[in-house]
Amino acid sequence: MIQIRSLRHGWPGLMLFDGLDVEIFPGLTLVTGDEGCGKSTLLRLLAREAPDRTCLQDLQDPALDQTRVDVLLDGVPGDWVDGFGLTAHRDKPLYMLSTGSRRKVGLCRTLISPAPVLLIDQPVAALDPPSIRYLAERVTDRARRPGQAVVVADYEPPPGMDIDHTLTLPPR
Repeated sequence: MIQIRSLRHGWPGLMLFDGLDVEIFPGLTLVTGDEGCGKSTLLRLLAREAPDRTCLQDLQDPALDQTRVDVLLDGVPGDWVDGFGLTAHRDKPLYMLSTGSRRKVGLCRTLISPAPVLLIDQPVAALDPPSIRYLAERVTDRARRPGQAVVVADYEPPPGMDIDHTLTLPPR
């Protein structure tokens, strides 16, 4: 689905990746490694390498803060809104939501993307246990569709997600 050979990336005085080979296959891939090894950076590089085939959702844009949650959730199935516990937040602007609820909105938007490759950084961070279980179901369902890939970056396999492939990044 995505293949990068001999990836070199870094900053002055710091080479993060020097000759890294990356191949993303259909299914669920875990990108893992120590803190600071480049997991998040790799997701951004994958998105840049194949922008027409990937979705890397980021709700950090301050311009979205005033946007009502129901607008951001347009197109998200109602049972997903309920499953992630977002129903009570639909009429609120995004800035009023907790970190966990903001992440749930971003995850919903990512999971409905038509892109064949979804890139999700630390998917369970700030989520409550019921939402973690619900997310695992949605991610697994998506990763099992023909021609689809979900790439999650985290320190360890997220609970309930059946990982098909693992890419362990070398320590920095």
